[in-house]
Amino acid sequence: MSPQRASLWLLLLLGSSSVSGFVRPARGPAMVTLPPRSGSSLRAGSWQMAASGWQRSFASVLVAASLCLPPTQQAWADGVSFATVDGRSATVEQVLQAKGGPKELSEDDIRGVQQAFLAFDAKQLKTAKALFSKGIEKWVELQRPRDEIVALIMARGNVLVDLKQFDAALTDYDSAIALMEPDGMITETGLARYKEFPNAFVQRGLAWEGKAKWDLAVEDYSKAIDMWGGGRGDGINPYVLTFRGNALTQLGEYGRAVKDYEAASDRFLSMRDKQNAAEARANLALALYEVGQTEEAVKIMKSLVRKAGMADERSVDLHVALASHYFQEGDRSSADQEFNLACYASKTGCSKFYDMDWVQRIRRWPPSLVAPLKGYLGRS
Repeated sequence: MSPQRASLWLLLLLGSSSVSGFVRPARGPAMVTLPPRSGSSLRAGSWQMAASGWQRSFASVLVAASLCLPPTQQAWADGVSFATVDGRSATVEQVLQAKGGPKELSEDDIRGVQQAFLAFDAKQLKTAKALFSKGIEKWVELQRPRDEIVALIMARGNVLVDLKQFDAALTDYDSAIALMEPDGMITETGLARYKEFPNAFVQRGLAWEGKAKWDLAVEDYSKAIDMWGGGRGDGINPYVLTFRGNALTQLGEYGRAVKDYEAASDRFLSMRDKQNAAEARANLALALYEVGQTEEAVKIMKSLVRKAGMADERSVDLHVALASHYFQEGDRSSADQEFNLACYASKTGCSKFYDMDWVQRIRRWPPSLVAPLKGYLGRS
């Protein structure tokens, strides 16, 4: 297999795999135009990457991105390293300063990476981790272009998040960001030069959430949003607005979360994604309740549970929230009616809501609704 065909196959391989991580909101195929890259066997051009619904795909575009750096821009990479296999590691500096151009990949090299993605798709996470680690070591050894190495490091980071090995995932995301940092952002505007740079901050934000480091998660989500142009309007990924809103609620910043949820809902509706717009509005209702806008919050909850197409578990969530509200208002009859709808008129059922740790930590209900729910269920 020629180097050009090997690299092309790798591009198509990575582009066809579902990689855990950043949720892309594109409806149907998205055309991505890639700049030329020196020292690569890939030719510049346009490649299609489909990403719809909850499909999460990251790696393909990186394999053909333009990432060529002058030596004078490498100072911040000193000391940043990432694991390979058998306790060995490589440094970001080693990748950035590689000389002599990329060496040819063997069919076994490419097959190993293919197997890594297949293992990830099959949720064979330990196998995927081992195969990605082996691939990373080989790619560094062969001095493959930096973007390809970043793609593999990011993919392994996503595997590590699914394994709940958050510290190791953070190390990978730190390394990927350091590798892209020289040219990932346009200095004059502060905007991303290519999409993968802000996406890496989103991935790292999700890893920070795994460690309950909500402030650091908000910081990374905000960095990504700033590189997309800032604010909450067009060009901002609504999923990331939701991620940031969720993290803000954990910091008690419900007012800021309200703005993110409102914007996410509007953005989803503009994309005709009614289900995710409803999810964002459900979170909005809970945040509004906490900031004292009870009437508006209850109005949204009632509207959502009446609409067809609402996810069953979210409908249950809102019925229980309404039960909690009515109990707090002294209307036990309405509270019972809503709670019975949650428990007996749904496939999901209401058993999880007897677990207050789940309600507060996993579902992330605000204190103003948790307290009356405890009272309604007779729990201290």
